[in-house]
Amino acid sequence: MPEILFSILLGHAVPGISGRYIGELAVLRSVELREAQESISRPVFELLGLKLTRDAKRPRKARAA
Repeated sequence: MPEILFSILLGHAVPGISGRYIGELAVLRSVELREAQESISRPVFELLGLKLTRDAKRPRKARAA
């Protein structure tokens, strides 16, 4: 997982990026953030005996214009 996504998910400061832009960066990389969070959550859910489900109406990756 890219370090920048890891930092955003943990709420840490991202070196070299002003806090002012973190929200915008999170929106721009929202699909990647969601996938990263799922990759972290899935094993935790499994250890708890739970099933990680996805919302059928979840937005798909944006296509390049």
